[in-house]
Amino acid sequence: MSSTQDKQHIATNFSKQAELYDQFASIQKEVAAELFLQGEKKFTKAKSVLDIGCGTGYLAKFLKINYPHLAITQIDIADEMVKKCAKIPGTKALLADMENLPFKDNEFNMSISSLALQWADLTKALTEAKRVTSDYLLLNCLTNNSFNELKDLNSGIYLKPLPEVAEIKNIADELQINNLIVKTVTLKKEYASFQEFFKILKNIGAVATHKKSKYLGKNFFKDLEAKYFATHPHTDKILLSWEVTFIKNFS
Repeated sequence: MSSTQDKQHIATNFSKQAELYDQFASIQKEVAAELFLQGEKKFTKAKSVLDIGCGTGYLAKFLKINYPHLAITQIDIADEMVKKCAKIPGTKALLADMENLPFKDNEFNMSISSLALQWADLTKALTEAKRVTSDYLLLNCLTNNSFNELKDLNSGIYLKPLPEVAEIKNIADELQINNLIVKTVTLKKEYASFQEFFKILKNIGAVATHKKSKYLGKNFFKDLEAKYFATHPHTDKILLSWEVTFIKNFS
């Protein structure tokens, strides 16, 4: 998504959920933990870090506690998210578009981003991340094999199309990102019901719709669960995959 209308829609959805986001963002915290592990050696060497698509500032809070020497700047397209981030001591938070960053070339020696790039035009976002970063890139996004269990049910649900891993590699190659490493991690999460899953999506700002109706009602969830358990007879839980692809330029 990169049109002005699409960006406003995304910003509005995430701003609405700014207060509830952290309560429902368990998957975001798991992915962030993996990002911290992958960047541990470089965080000690970095001086200035840009957090692209910062959300409520979870990454910045962790970094400031564990690496207090870091000068951290956070950007997000959702104004309510930025307001929350602005309260984190020792950091900066700006309302900005990851496709058009308001910074000079090589202004930061490290840029990070967790589960945000899938909302942007990947070519533009990666181009900008590379432009403003002198040394280390550590980014990730959801990719297209996420929620395959739901897609297999042919439910008529519309979820935003996610990029393919090959697409990410091609863009990074075209941008000549040196020492490129692309790593995909699949997290399996259990849900008591599809209603629980879609409630979580809503409360982290990601809206799902049905092709015949804007809203997903109780009967829809009941029918969808019947389909799921018919093909997964040995469980009473719904298991869905979140595929996350990491992009970095260091080992």
